[in-house]
Amino acid sequence: MIGSQSLLEYFTTKMSACSLVKLSASTIVQDGCIVERYDLSTLPRAVLQELLLTSISQSRILCLRTLIVNWPLRQLILQNVQGFDEPKAVLLAYCLQKFKRDLQLVDIRGCNIGLHGTTAFCKLAGDIQVSDNDVLGMKILDTRPTAEYIKENFPTKALCQRIPPTVVMLDCVVDKDNCGLVIQACIKHSVIDLKISHLKVDSFRGNKLRTLLSSLESSIIKGLNLEMNGLQEDGIKVISPIVSTFTNLTDLNLSYTGITSQNTSAIQEIANICHRVTTLRKLDMSGNYIRSGVYTILSHLQSPLTRLDLRGCGVRESDLREMCKLDTLEHLQSLKLDGGAFVNCIKLLCRFVLKSAATLEYLSLEDHMFNSSSVSPLRQMITTLPLLKRLSLSYNHFSPDDIRTFKDNFPALELVYKEWLY
Repeated sequence: MIGSQSLLEYFTTKMSACSLVKLSASTIVQDGCIVERYDLSTLPRAVLQELLLTSISQSRILCLRTLIVNWPLRQLILQNVQGFDEPKAVLLAYCLQKFKRDLQLVDIRGCNIGLHGTTAFCKLAGDIQVSDNDVLGMKILDTRPTAEYIKENFPTKALCQRIPPTVVMLDCVVDKDNCGLVIQACIKHSVIDLKISHLKVDSFRGNKLRTLLSSLESSIIKGLNLEMNGLQEDGIKVISPIVSTFTNLTDLNLSYTGITSQNTSAIQEIANICHRVTTLRKLDMSGNYIRSGVYTILSHLQSPLTRLDLRGCGVRESDLREMCKLDTLEHLQSLKLDGGAFVNCIKLLCRFVLKSAATLEYLSLEDHMFNSSSVSPLRQMITTLPLLKRLSLSYNHFSPDDIRTFKDNFPALELVYKEWLY
């Protein structure tokens, strides 16, 4: 091994002081064998982290593998790293299983590890082999289900216990195929102690969904995405008592769950969730035509929302008037309120939007039948939204001159306008 002094000298001879770490890391990572020759344990934490992030952003897989295997710290923090995707997550799980047993914490929350990444870490937790195969000369990792996994059981051999187990904090994607594996991984903590922060569920419901949600740690889960699961009224009734126990839930997505204004029991169950979960900040109810049910739900909020999506919910003028009275809708950063045909009550709409004048950054007002007469009140509204970055006015009835007026008056604003294709 070569000491840290030599590697630091390599850094200083490569780049200028102001961007020394970032630029030098990029140079070093391009040649993965350089990393193998140095003693990583003697490098500063900032240098180690930059090498790790650079190997991810440049997809230098061999270098990333070397860094993981020889990582000298007890914690591996990759929270919100955009380039850390499915293949890299599988690689990390494989290395943790085969080479790395001394880590205390792995934090990959905010990374899009997908189904394969989720499956790999759950295999790791269950001591099921995450194997690597050589296919067409390229080293890849195999996350295909084992026979035991298909039966939703683990191998009979003893688990390779870690004392204490490595804590892995992550966001998971679960479908009907890996659901059983995820449930078992959440229950067993002898190898890996999984802490699921955000959960996206793809296309399954019923008892499996109830069991999955019940297996989560209620104080850890912060985001739950159940979009397009066809829960309908019965499904909402099943999950409501469980979701209501998620004491730190901040993000709830119930879009396109198949409920309408006729499903009053389901609407009340969602309202109960909003009442009991006092940490909720983001709510997506889009694609559910619940009309006055929107106000029923929002009136039960116990804390201010920062993001609200009501596209296609059938909000009416009377609902909007009641929503203007809610204190919990005064700090929105993102608001999507499409498809309400509010052309005849545009002043009321502007009044509602301006409740969040001090915070609003993203606004979508599509398909409201706005026309040239709507330009003036909308311009006045935009003028009093100092933080607004993006505005979507698609599928209205503006002329090219109207759109040009918006762009000329607000050149820094990202304006989105698409027309119907007919």
